[in-house]
Amino acid sequence: MILLDVLGAIIGICILTWVQIPNNKKIDQPMHVLHNTRLGIKQLMNNKGLWYITLIGAVFTLTYMPAASMYPLMTMKYFQGTVSQTGLIEAIYSTGMLIGGTIIGLFG
Repeated sequence: MILLDVLGAIIGICILTWVQIPNNKKIDQPMHVLHNTRLGIKQLMNNKGLWYITLIGAVFTLTYMPAASMYPLMTMKYFQGTVSQTGLIEAIYSTGMLIGGTIIGLFG
């Protein structure tokens, strides 16, 4: 498994050798996080479609993700599963999320 991390890092470094990264101007003004956050929320609210998608995503995350974190516990305790079955459930769940996100991204 560690070899996969090393291989991924090597591939990433090789890709970065071909990419030109521009030098951006340095801004002398201090960053105001709350001001930038308010500005970003105003921009989101000006675009109604994007605002609704953001709200739906936030509600989904707040309601569904805590339940999703219980999958390993349910597999182990309720269904009397093993550690390998728990890993399989997590892999299937993650693959489904990736496929679903790809389909939504491609076809809207």
